[in-house]
Amino acid sequence: MKTKKKLREYVRILERKRKTGTTLFLLYTLPNGIRKQEATNLTLVDDTTKEGKAQNEITMIAVEKLKAERTNQLISGKYDIETTFKKNNDILLLDYVNEIVKSKREENTKKIYITLITHITKFSPKTKLSGVNKKWVLSYIEQLKERGIKPTSIRQYCTLFSAILRQAVRDNLIKINPFSELTKEQRPTAKKAKKEYLTKEEINLIASKFPQNTDVQKFCLSMFLFGCYTGLRFSDIQRITWEDIKEDASTGKLYFNIEMKKTKDYVKGYLSQKALATMGTRAKGCIFPRVSPCYIDTMLKETAKTAGINKNISFHTSRHSFAVNLLANGLDIYSVSRLLGHTDIKTTQIYLEMIPKKQIEGATLIDQIF
Repeated sequence: MKTKKKLREYVRILERKRKTGTTLFLLYTLPNGIRKQEATNLTLVDDTTKEGKAQNEITMIAVEKLKAERTNQLISGKYDIETTFKKNNDILLLDYVNEIVKSKREENTKKIYITLITHITKFSPKTKLSGVNKKWVLSYIEQLKERGIKPTSIRQYCTLFSAILRQAVRDNLIKINPFSELTKEQRPTAKKAKKEYLTKEEINLIASKFPQNTDVQKFCLSMFLFGCYTGLRFSDIQRITWEDIKEDASTGKLYFNIEMKKTKDYVKGYLSQKALATMGTRAKGCIFPRVSPCYIDTMLKETAKTAGINKNISFHTSRHSFAVNLLANGLDIYSVSRLLGHTDIKTTQIYLEMIPKKQIEGATLIDQIF
């Protein structure tokens, strides 16, 4: 018995969970492989109530109707989904990258893509996607070096560029990702940056020397210290709210259990008295106001210099300091890994290498054994 061939679905409904509900999108898969999204401005609400279920049924009927209309328009060729991609050979590299940028939601991610677009524009704005080969990629890397861009940044941009070209391969727009043809010597490399951390004494010194002439400066210091005492990243500290702070019914201690912005994994941590002291008076909304990470980094570097701390520190140093100080004082690596939200304990093991005390203890133990 012959099975029926499944019809190609040109339009699908996507759901994205938000705090206000579940937003609905339409995802188009064009005949040439390009994918596009359209916001429907329709949202599903909490369906635990009778009213919510009824409203969601109406919403789904509306979005299914829109999906059917778009499918008919797409098949008939009447619906132009804001794309100039008529033939694979005619696609400009910049056009393709710009289409990918439109699908990105995170502002920080978009900024990196926009910088990449700027580099491509300066190098070769008229290059077609089909014209990006190994020779072109090597020339692109070379001109980045000639313009004095740091090796770390070059590697970051090339990693992003390679990911875009891999997507182009999946979209059947090019046959091979040229970056995969580069030898190890041809691939951009960067000197591994030294991870800095602060001791307890250095953290206290930073706190005493940090300028506190304005409310913004006071908030900056509080955020940095909160990072030292919790291990949270800057992006999560800016997003954490008073509603995220819960009380353990059995111990009465306060804790947070939040989704990390970078990994989308959840991390739980109990709050020490030191951490609580940085948070101020309980209110509603975000615990800390939005401030520029660049401003905090600048203030920290200036403060370290004033305090006589010869270390190249940034806000992320607070996370390193949290991990190293816990490990140096006896907390097991598995617990530290969980507190940091690492999915692989190998990532946490890097911090063990930053503790001279542990290395000395290892050498002493060898002497005792042998």
